[in-house]
Amino acid sequence: MSMSILQMDLKDSLSKFKRQYVLAFLSRSNVCLVFENLTTTGVKINEDFIGEIRTQHKSGRTTVDVIINSDCKVSTTITVNETLTGLKISFALKVLGHKSRKEVLIELYLTCILLICNIPTIIFSMNTTTDLTSTHLVELATTVGTSELVIGAEVGFDITSDAVTKYNSGAGYNKFDFSASLLM
Repeated sequence: MSMSILQMDLKDSLSKFKRQYVLAFLSRSNVCLVFENLTTTGVKINEDFIGEIRTQHKSGRTTVDVIINSDCKVSTTITVNETLTGLKISFALKVLGHKSRKEVLIELYLTCILLICNIPTIIFSMNTTTDLTSTHLVELATTVGTSELVIGAEVGFDITSDAVTKYNSGAGYNKFDFSASLLM
């Protein structure tokens, strides 16, 4: 009698877990599993297995996406909608692991998008890349503008030699029937 009560309690407990997973694609060499907010994909080529794991978490106005692949690359994107009225901010961070050709590479993207009359307008965009190998390179690229006019600049800096390795700037103008750009 107590055994049947135990089995019923176990069955009730297991039914409370949300187990929503779907086998989306399966063959001899390809696998794709989709769990709730978790996706795994993979393909086997000869003896090599290439795949990735993706997950997404939403809480209020914030969305966090994480991707890990078989090359030890970790990509994270954090998006905050409606930080202020009509403003969307997105951060992206990529870290390459020890198996990649570059030892450690950290990339940071920051984008602020303002919605004016439901038309996305980029008011600020920045990209920073830091290579933490023996070269210690830091690169910074930024863009400011609207859907019609944009101004941007890029700078590369070598920390070990305290020298600027590259610098570029540009401006662009875009209309429905006309487009022009100037690169310096």
